Amino acid sequence: MVLGCRSASSPAPGVEANPGAPAIEAPATPRLDPPLPRPALRLAPEDARRAHAVAMARHLDGGPPLPELGRVEAPDTPGVFVPLDGPEHLAAFYDALHGLVERSATDRPKVRLAFYGASGTASDRATGYLRTYLQARFGDGGPGFVPWAPLSKWYRHSEVVVRASPHWKKEHAQTPGARPGSPWGYLGAAFSSRKRGAWVEIEPRPDASAAEAVASFEIFAWGQPEGGTLALFVDDEPHGQFETRAARPGPVEHRIELAPGRHRLRMVALGDGDVRGFGVAVETAGPGVVVDTLGLDGTRMTNWLAWDLDVWAEHVRRRDVALLAFSYGTNEASDRDVAEDPDAQGYRTALAEALRRVRTRFPDTSCLLLLPGDYPIVEDTEVRPRPRLLDVLAIQRVLGPEAGCAMWDGMAFMGGPASMGRFVLATPPLAHRDHLHFNARGSVRKAQALADALMQPLHGTPRASSSP
Repeated sequence: MVLGCRSASSPAPGVEANPGAPAIEAPATPRLDPPLPRPALRLAPEDARRAHAVAMARHLDGGPPLPELGRVEAPDTPGVFVPLDGPEHLAAFYDALHGLVERSATDRPKVRLAFYGASGTASDRATGYLRTYLQARFGDGGPGFVPWAPLSKWYRHSEVVVRASPHWKKEHAQTPGARPGSPWGYLGAAFSSRKRGAWVEIEPRPDASAAEAVASFEIFAWGQPEGGTLALFVDDEPHGQFETRAARPGPVEHRIELAPGRHRLRMVALGDGDVRGFGVAVETAGPGVVVDTLGLDGTRMTNWLAWDLDVWAEHVRRRDVALLAFSYGTNEASDRDVAEDPDAQGYRTALAEALRRVRTRFPDTSCLLLLPGDYPIVEDTEVRPRPRLLDVLAIQRVLGPEAGCAMWDGMAFMGGPASMGRFVLATPPLAHRDHLHFNARGSVRKAQALADALMQPLHGTPRASSSP
């Protein structure tokens, strides 16, 4: 079986190009056409439609369903299907999905995807949809990893409620006074407190798919000589203690196994030392897909140069991640230092180094680069392309394949430069008037397209509709 990887700007045979969309510049890297290591999964098209219906019912908040994606926009609904570039770089991920379908990978009953990015990722709108879609097709492995405490006052996760007392200090690469090289762990953020009685509470939302099937909480924290102790409670009953004091600094974990059911975890600091935590993984007992949402508002992938990536890598190994996905670029496109840098060479160098550090640690893990969508300059009534964003896109298109990452082109999905206006003015709208952020409906549209692109290589047939 051979994958047909058509240029994102070329319509399918017999399908007209979108007449209203601006021309999309061809990627600077060649399209590859290799075979996958296994025969394609033979999944019925109805499986895709059913999974989309389940995900839309969960994430559209009662709005009308979105039409299937094709290679031209549906009436009144922008967004087109765009295939992956370099799907051979996802072979390990596809192999893991084969194991779930065939029930042959007993050593890897969970297939975990880790999605990193800025505010669009942190909202868990698009990743939440993708989580529901994949779990409807391959099994529900649980909500996944959530931060130790809410990342902001507007923080939300589509499947889990995270609460915490106000005594936790948040730190990541963008916080004032952050110490480069600090252990920020899997998410890239840490929370610390010495306050007696400081608490954290984590439980699935009542309408979550795994609300009645939680079977484990795994707590990720930092061990240190001055570490403190947490009292643990499950469903308001004492469940022992978690001691973070250790002879030498390093990651420590504590796993709680439970009979599947509706469970709530509460952690309370005893005030006998510094408790530094990263987050908690919430999962079910059986096989299935887990999507970890690991976004931070306002971040850039170049911030990864300040991380202690050895600590991060230990957490990635602990999570046994099958796919690492990175979604960055729009914040960089408006940074003054990038805007004033000829040809964005400083950005190119920093991004190449960040990708090198990640891929050096995990050369065999599937890698996916989600290229940024449109973020135009808006002045009065004029909307025009943002030149530096086009430079960022060109750089990512070159560096992605060099780092061994598949790519999905968010700009092409939207219709090219200056296409965001159609999402803002759609009825109902799909984006906010800042011309940067998708709303819930637009995030679903993007995730719908990404889900179709991820699934297409598993079927080995040319794509004509959103039922790969």
